[in-house]
Amino acid sequence: MFGRLTAPAHPLRATRKEGSGVPFTLSLRAICAALLAFCPGAMAALPVVAAETGAQLLFLGTDAARDAPGPASGGPPMLAMPALPEAAAARAEVTAALLRSNPVSSVVAAPDALGGRVGDFHLIADLGIAPGGGIALGGATHTLEDFAARLGALVDALAPRSRQIAFLRLSDPADAFPMMAREVQQVIGAAGFAMTVLMVGGDSPAADCTAAPDRALHFAVVAGVADRVPFGNGDGRSTVAEVEGWLTAALTRAARRGERCAARYSLIVRAEADPDRVLATHGAAPLFPELESRLYLETFEALFLLRSDDPERVRGFLDGCLYCPNEALLVERLRAMREREMALALETQIWREIGADPGPERIEIYLANCTLCAFRAEAEARLAEMRAAAEALADERRALALASEARDLAALRAWLAGCTRCENRDRAERLVAEVEADAATRAERAALAAAVAAGDPARLNAWLAGCRVCDGRAEAEAALARAARRAALAAPCLAAAGLPQQGGPRRLESIDRDAATRACAAALAEFPGDPELVVLTGRIAQAAGRIDAARAAYEAGLAADLPAAFGLAAYLDFAPAEGAAPDPARAERLAREGAARGDWLSREILIVLYSSDLAPGRDAADAVAIALDLAAEGNPVGQFFAGYFHLTGVAADASDAEAARWLSLAVEQGYVHANSFLAEIYEDGRGTAPRPERAAALYWAALERGDATARDRLTSQLGERNRDVIRLIQDRLREAGVYSGRIDGLPGPGTVAAVQRYADSRTQAG
Repeated sequence: MFGRLTAPAHPLRATRKEGSGVPFTLSLRAICAALLAFCPGAMAALPVVAAETGAQLLFLGTDAARDAPGPASGGPPMLAMPALPEAAAARAEVTAALLRSNPVSSVVAAPDALGGRVGDFHLIADLGIAPGGGIALGGATHTLEDFAARLGALVDALAPRSRQIAFLRLSDPADAFPMMAREVQQVIGAAGFAMTVLMVGGDSPAADCTAAPDRALHFAVVAGVADRVPFGNGDGRSTVAEVEGWLTAALTRAARRGERCAARYSLIVRAEADPDRVLATHGAAPLFPELESRLYLETFEALFLLRSDDPERVRGFLDGCLYCPNEALLVERLRAMREREMALALETQIWREIGADPGPERIEIYLANCTLCAFRAEAEARLAEMRAAAEALADERRALALASEARDLAALRAWLAGCTRCENRDRAERLVAEVEADAATRAERAALAAAVAAGDPARLNAWLAGCRVCDGRAEAEAALARAARRAALAAPCLAAAGLPQQGGPRRLESIDRDAATRACAAALAEFPGDPELVVLTGRIAQAAGRIDAARAAYEAGLAADLPAAFGLAAYLDFAPAEGAAPDPARAERLAREGAARGDWLSREILIVLYSSDLAPGRDAADAVAIALDLAAEGNPVGQFFAGYFHLTGVAADASDAEAARWLSLAVEQGYVHANSFLAEIYEDGRGTAPRPERAAALYWAALERGDATARDRLTSQLGERNRDVIRLIQDRLREAGVYSGRIDGLPGPGTVAAVQRYADSRTQAG
């Protein structure tokens, strides 16, 4: 039995890259004898198993490395075979070749099959159609049945994990293939390849076609060219769709160019319909550096040419490129350039005929229908020249007619002031006097006076947009300018002391009192008694603990019916200074009035009052309704309460998904109090998979900003935390330099103390 495993008379030749090791050349008989000396009970058949590789290329009737695009770098094993062995000898020849192609092989006593040697298997063969209808290969002619048996035995001996692509180059000088296509396809199909590429050529011998680009198709596919952008998606895997598309373009290109060794016609046969079937995978390092260099340079040149207006250069690239990236786009660009040349020639001829026309008709038709419009400037200048004289004669008459019809007092006055010929001056003067005395004009003037007195930009803009006579437009625009000046001065005051909906800080302690006082004082100096600015000075006073001054400022805002004043005054009654008793009834009354005027703070207070049963006849259901409306408007407090109510199920459907949605929106807007509640959802995996990293990040962000809830969760309630969350918090504490214990996820006193130290340090830092 050992005799069947000795090296065959015509062994496969294993082509290996430099530095891959010295081929192992001991005979199989010697190997088996040595193994049996140590394993006397081993089975008689000892199949050799080579290390599995990513891909295996087998060349039949052609040199494995002859048409390779430069030396391979970490490439697949390439086995070359000048002829097909008999089916019975296939296993022995494959075994010998694999031994020679691997520096170290392992021997398995069982099973009997030679399995798992190679990964993705590709076949490259130079064949011929013999005059009698057989297959010519390596100087021998085989019947279709014999060829199928030998090929099947050879592929089975390699035992590939996946039989991917067979590249078959058929010499068919007698054009016999069409009559044999079905039988040849069945023979190749029996070998089980996912794709077969049949390239039927003419009379040129294979040895004379080494430089033909189509002879390197297999190397390009295995190297991943079909997967490269712009041919494929660049994900490191060449699919059936990518390979088929790339091969179709490459084969078509070779035939179109009439290359000497191009196939007369080609046939790509897929074994299955799945376009996403992977035919080759590619590592990070390029398989053939020279190929990659050529592809890179061609891709760069193609991108440059996509912006080129030189058709000769584009054609030269398409005629000489090897891989031709962006070929379709370049062909389309050539077509567009040809069309532009034709359009320019036609427009030039037309303009020569119509450019001197005395009338505008044909020039107008040209402008309305031109494609390139290369003579647009000349045409428009000519039209303007023609129309200028006629329009000059009619301008004054037309302007007066329009002003008279619209009873536009400003236009009539402007016509009188600027006319040159001044036809119908008397009529224009009578019409001015009539419009000035009209009741509608007097009503517009009264409305303007009220808008100017209020200094309301919205009313001023509405007056300007809706006026008919518009007598006083300059006054309205001046009032708008004053309102803009007031807004510019008020902006720093609002940013420093305003409510969040006005762009200011939410917390009183966040107000920089010195900066806010300076900004608001500067605005009040130019706009003394401005109700909004006065209310903002009250908020600064409240932040400083001067409650009486704050209340007086808020009362001034209430008198001016300013929405924000209601919420601020209500807050003083709901949460008064130390030593004063709260007045929830007055707080609710003021908050309801503020809510009716659209004030956010007023509605936030109502949510707290109603959810805490501090308002007779109101309960948590009323709080939920307000919270949901406020949340929908983008208020982060409303979003927090909407999430909280869904999280707890208080007066709302318990829904972790809705809770997470609203709490996430609040967190995104910087409402720190929401962090710990959203962290709880991620920590417990409520409605989703647990996300301890996200939970720990939320707790930590809140702790950094002094949130009391986060501090409680990580100190007094640390034992309730997920161990992964504790471990992540311990890691952050160590990075902050306040913890030197073990990162073990245990809620020990050392961790609690470290959290407290870190929280205290953040509070001291501001």
